[in-house]
This record gives sequence, structure tokens and C-alpha cells, in this order.
Amino acid sequence: MKKVALLIVFTAFIAGSALAEKAAATFRTDKGEKIQVIINNKVINHQPKSIVKVQGGGGLLNVQIKVYNSHNTLTLRDRLDIKPGFKSDFVIIKTGREAQIQKSSIKRIYDNHYRRPEELYNKKYYALISEGSMNTLLDRLEYAHNDQDRLLTARNNIGDNKITTYDLGQILTALDEEESKLKFAKWAYKRTVDQNNYTDIHAAFQFRTSIIELDRFIYG
Repeated sequence: MKKVALLIVFTAFIAGSALAEKAAATFRTDKGEKIQVIINNKVINHQPKSIVKVQGGGGLLNVQIKVYNSHNTLTLRDRLDIKPGFKSDFVIIKTGREAQIQKSSIKRIYDNHYRRPEELYNKKYYALISEGSMNTLLDRLEYAHNDQDRLLTARNNIGDNKITTYDLGQILTALDEEESKLKFAKWAYKRTVDQNNYTDIHAAFQFRTSIIELDRFIYG
């Protein structure tokens, strides 16, 4: 089955001060083809994936992307500005034999200390999953063999705890298949403390039909 969703690959793509703001970026093609990303001569993913995510210090980086399809391999090179403190999404758009890397969106991100709204820290949400537990879960998801294992791992680690939409978005990026993302988003809804922000996770889905089905599940 063709992978159409995100595979999260955590790596530092540029050295920087421990006090510097982190940056993140995702790369994919508009056709869902598998790609390999190389940043500043460092191979990010040795195995080509449909979507690759990296995080690190950010800055003006030399990016090389190899796009694989059944006919040939297309290599693109560009110098991209990946802004510290933000998550930049890039899409490789192909027109015939030509292709270019375009920035499709940019959103503010937060480090672990600030990633959750302050109002969530009160006795009503005493069961909010801890920062350490979330980081442990993300590490386990990275090394899981397939989505079935990832779904089981995520559910078992969350258990009766609550999560935020930020946490949920990170989990969804670790899943490969669109169907898995949708299934977990439905399961997690009742366990999410800031349900009013649930539209924030729409960006994790590739297909509009998935968002429509999720909204129908939530709102009826």
C-alpha cells in the first residue's frame, strides 16, 4: 500500500546553541511521491519516504531533495530559509520535467516549556500527560515497525491521561497511513483537553475527505 502520510524523522539539521529557538520543517511532493532529503550535506532519511520532517536550529540551509517515481529520479537543489521558532512546510511542485520547492505554510512552534496553554495547568486537568511521558512516547513511535504498532503504543502510553492538540499533532505526524491518522484522531478527541483547537490538527491530513469525516464524527 502506498504511503501517503507523514513519517516523522527527528534529527538536528544544523548545529546551534542550546538556548536558540528550535526550527522544524516538513517536505513532500504534491503527488505524494517518495523523497530523500539532504541538508547541508547530511542525509536526513536514508530510506525514501512520502513526507519527511526535520527539526533543529534552522537558518539559511543548503537543501537537496531527490524525488523518486517509477520512471526516474529527479534531484532538486535550493537554499532555503528555515526560520527558527517556526515550522515551515515545503511542497515540491512538478510541472512536466520541471519542479520547484515552494513554502506552503509557516506556523509558530513552541519548545516543551511553552507548548501548552497556561490555563491547562489546573486541577481540572490533573491527568494531563507529562512532558517526559510525551517525549518517551514520541521516541517509541519513531522506532515502531508499522502503524498498527504505533497506534497500540500511543493508546497504551496515553491510557486514561489527557493530551493537548499539540501533543496529538505530534503523534499524527508519526503515523504513515491516512486511515491510521483518522482512526487515532477520532479515538483521541474525548481525551483532548483543548477540543476548541481541534481544527489545528487538520494540517496532519493529506485528503480533504479525511477532515470532513473527522468533523462529521465530532459534530454529527
